[in-house]
Amino acid sequence: METRRIFLLPNQPLPCIAKEGGAIWKSMTESEKAPYFAKAARKKAEYEIAVKQHIDNLNETAMEISASSSMNTHEDVEQEVSS
Repeated sequence: METRRIFLLPNQPLPCIAKEGGAIWKSMTESEKAPYFAKAARKKAEYEIAVKQHIDNLNETAMEISASSSMNTHEDVEQEVSS
């Protein structure tokens, strides 16, 4: 993309780069912006799946820890009773 070359020029302060990027974005038509919106939607869906998987993994780990500590408690009680 040609506009990337503008942003890769050395010695341009960040505010100038941001201003130029904003001007380019505002000048684009909806059809020119469509690929970026589509990519953002895909990335958002990937993110939501990743977050759900992470939460599921946390819940599984918590359940394993809970079950493990529960089993240890039952074993401790059984040892005390048999003593």
